[in-house]
This record gives sequence, structure tokens and C-alpha cells, in this order.
Amino acid sequence: MAVDARLRRAQRKIEILEKMIENRTREVFVEQAQMRKTRDYFASIVESVQNALIVLNEKLEIVSVNSAAVHLLEASRTALAGSDFQQYLGEEKLVDALTGTLFGETILQREAKLKNSNGVLLPVLFSATLLKSDDLAG
Repeated sequence: MAVDARLRRAQRKIEILEKMIENRTREVFVEQAQMRKTRDYFASIVESVQNALIVLNEKLEIVSVNSAAVHLLEASRTALAGSDFQQYLGEEKLVDALTGTLFGETILQREAKLKNSNGVLLPVLFSATLLKSDDLAG
């Protein structure tokens, strides 16, 4: 009898654990759906920005662009992704300025020239800042 009672208790504990797992799985699914919705909403905001938005990593490689940047640089997203942004800089001084943003400097509305994929120099107002992972924590 003691074995039967222990078996029933163990089965009840398993049922409770299974319910807990089921509930947590449902919660994770809902959270992931909300994160996808938020990501898609943010992506639509970035795409609607009329100014070119180019996100670089610490090696000055292009990580992401919006449609205005694709249009400005006359290159596809695929061609831009992972490419060295320095090839689009029409001025050597901008490399130094961009490197400075890695150390916390900010560039605001600086007149500059960018080269599109055809090598045509384009006058632009250029701004840059470093986004630290702390900024993402919110």
C-alpha cells in the first residue's frame, strides 16, 4: 500500500509539473508573438523614416539600412549588408569622425559627401552616434 500511495503522489507531482510546463510554454509563445509584433512595428517605423538610416558595427560594416538608404546609395540591401561603409565615404575625414563615435563622440548635422554605388558624390547632412548595449536595456 505504501508503494501505491507513493506512486499516486509521484503521478500527481508529474501532473502538476506537466501543467506548469504547459503554462510556461503558453506564456513563452505569447511573449514571442508580442516580441515579433514589436519588432515588426519598429521595422515599419524605421522604413517610414524619410532620411537614410545606416546602422554600422564597430568595424564600420553595414549591418542594416532603411529604404531611403537603399535609394540614396543605389544599391540593394543584400549588396549593402556586411559591406565596408568606408567605400561610400566621399571624404577621408569622415572615417576619423566615425571612428570617434566608437569612443562616445557624436556627429550632428555635418555637411559631407557620400558616394553611391556608381561612384557619384552626393552632398548630405551626416549625423552619427554610438548605440551602446546599455541603451537597449531601457
